[in-house]
Amino acid sequence: CIEEIMIGAASPSQIGAFLVALKVEDVTPDILFLTSKKMLSYAAACPLSGDIVFDIVGTGGDQFDTFNVSTATAITLASLGVQVAKHGNRSQSGRIGSADFIEALGANIMLDPSQTAQIIRQCGFGFLFAQKFHPAMKYVAPVRKEIGVRTIFNVLGPLANPAQPTHMLVGVSMASLGPFYAQVLALNPRIVKAMIVHSVSGMDELGPDCDTLVWTVNRGTITHSTLSPKDFGLSPIPVSAVASGKTAHDNAILFRQIVENQPQVSAYRDWLFMNCAVALVMLGKVSSYVEGVEYTRRRCSEGDVEKFVSNYLNLTNKAGL
Repeated sequence: CIEEIMIGAASPSQIGAFLVALKVEDVTPDILFLTSKKMLSYAAACPLSGDIVFDIVGTGGDQFDTFNVSTATAITLASLGVQVAKHGNRSQSGRIGSADFIEALGANIMLDPSQTAQIIRQCGFGFLFAQKFHPAMKYVAPVRKEIGVRTIFNVLGPLANPAQPTHMLVGVSMASLGPFYAQVLALNPRIVKAMIVHSVSGMDELGPDCDTLVWTVNRGTITHSTLSPKDFGLSPIPVSAVASGKTAHDNAILFRQIVENQPQVSAYRDWLFMNCAVALVMLGKVSSYVEGVEYTRRRCSEGDVEKFVSNYLNLTNKAGL
């Protein structure tokens, strides 16, 4: 049935019946993994070379209205030499989506897949806009909006990156999704290492203010652990101190202030550095989370992130001419 949906052979009523019948609660890791494979088979390709293709993504739905730290982390990591293929979309709710954020920074997100892949090869970062890479989803989107209930597509998003990452940092909005996603990613032979995180306060992010539950997938083997701000050499940061701006433009300004090392955004900066540190440890670039924070802080203070952002934006806008 997924194949019929992807090729446009299913009617809206058939799509709706399928989505309602296959409730999120009934989806097993095997079903979700096979569905993601089928979905990717109809996506535009984004072939990349190298041992590392990284993505950081959240499931959404945690009801916290915070800064776009995952997307900011993706860009920052690329400035540190990590090849990042960030997959995302516009906001499907009241929150600011990754596409909204990157577009507000000044990037051209409407590039075709081949242009996006070329930019990743040029600078190490690219944004894979879901609407450009998953044209078959046009058959599903109106039905999902009309029925208004959680379906299998709510949990497919983090698994649908056409660049097929080798390493991932995935935030989940419910603790029960942690081991579930770990099992799905453990089935994927493309995944070398991944970390799934959920803060005990309920965020689909690393908790800036509290402990974070972590499920690590290492070549198919799953382990469980806990992280806290002190593991990064940082004091807890209230969630209110990393709140989202009212608009995507506001969040773009916040990110520019972060990379310019402006003091009024120190809480946002530390939360960003926490996320970068987790990725750097996962990728073997540093040996500890404290080292990861300090390494990112030094590179940011030297202007490396700011220069990288400028170069990336120029590349996307030149490619769109």
